[in-house]
Amino acid sequence: CSTAGNTLQQVLHKQKQTKRLLDTVKLLVDLREIRKQQSARRHGTFVEPEVDQRFDRNVGKIKEVIKEKLETFYAEEKTIKVLMEANEADIWGVEKKLRQLEYIPDDVIDYSSVYLEIQYNPRKLVKIRRKWDEY
Repeated sequence: CSTAGNTLQQVLHKQKQTKRLLDTVKLLVDLREIRKQQSARRHGTFVEPEVDQRFDRNVGKIKEVIKEKLETFYAEEKTIKVLMEANEADIWGVEKKLRQLEYIPDDVIDYSSVYLEIQYNPRKLVKIRRKWDEY
């Protein structure tokens, strides 16, 4: 589960970097537009339409690639989360079956899941505490 958690963190980091890259491209387009306007006002020079079209086409391709990569990262995030939830459900199911048998060897207990469970279920905490006190 920690491996999936690490992978999820890496994917989220890549998403953040990709979003930042997309913002940078947008800012670059804005900067170019400002500089074009300044050049036209100050020096009377204008950019040829073919150059504008080529720039727009190239920026469009770059944005498309970045957006595809971002969609891939979103899909990876969703897949990892589904796998983590399924893994957690499997662990809970096994532990529930073991509890039904009233026998849980210490080496089988996943203490992290016990801590998680008692965080959300105070009754479970009281029950576990009573068992410890009886021991």
